[in-house]
Amino acid sequence: MIRRIGFALFLLISISACTAGGVEGTDDLQNGLRSVSPTIRTTELETLSPTPAMTNTPRPTRANTPTTTPYPTFHPDSAVTHTPAPPAVCPQVDPDLLLDLDVTQESFIEQGKLDIAVLDDALDAGASYQMIYDALEQILGKYNPVSLQDLTGDGTPELIKQSFFTVDVYSCVDGEHLSLQFPDVPDVGTPGIFAVTDMNLNGTPDVVVQSIGTSLSKIAVEIYEWNGDKFI
Repeated sequence: MIRRIGFALFLLISISACTAGGVEGTDDLQNGLRSVSPTIRTTELETLSPTPAMTNTPRPTRANTPTTTPYPTFHPDSAVTHTPAPPAVCPQVDPDLLLDLDVTQESFIEQGKLDIAVLDDALDAGASYQMIYDALEQILGKYNPVSLQDLTGDGTPELIKQSFFTVDVYSCVDGEHLSLQFPDVPDVGTPGIFAVTDMNLNGTPDVVVQSIGTSLSKIAVEIYEWNGDKFI
C-alpha cells in the first residue's frame, strides 16, 4: 500500500515537472521564433534582386536600296533628218521585150551564184527591174537571189542581188542604172537584206544586212543608210 502511494506521488511530481518544463520550453521556443523570424524575413527581402524590366531590342535598320539611273528617253524631234530623195528616173523600158536569161536552175545551183552579166544584159536590152525579177522567179523559184526593195527612199524599188560575201544593188539614177555597193559587208557567209526600215526615225530607210555562216556558228549584222550618194 505504501509502495503504491509512493509510486503515485513520484509519478505526479514527474508529470508536474514535465508540464512546467514544457510550458516554459514552449514559451522560450515561441520567444525565439519571434526574435528570429523578422531577421530572416528582413534578410530575404534585402537580398532579393528586383526583376529587371523587359526591354525591346530595336530592329536593325535596312540598308538604303541602290537606285538606278533611268535610260535616256528618245524623242523623234531630236533625230537628224535628211531631205527626201528626188523621184527616181529610170531608163526607157521596152514593154515588148521577151527576156531570155542565160541561166537555169541547174546551172545556178551548180555554180552557187548568179552571174552579174545576166542582169547587165537584161538591163541593156530594155528590161525593167520588175521584169528581171519575174523572169528569175519563174526560172529559179525559191532559189531566186534577186529581190526588189526601195533602199534609197526615192519611191522606186532597187534591184538587189545577193551572193556569197556581196550584195549588189541596181538603182535608177538620172536615167541610168547604177550599181550601188555596201561597204564592208561581213565576210562570215552569205549576206542578205534582213530588214529595210527607218530605224532612227530620220525619214530615210535603213538597210539591215545579215550574214550567216554555213555552219550557223557565226552571224554578223550591219546597218547601212543611203545618204544620197552611197550607203554608209
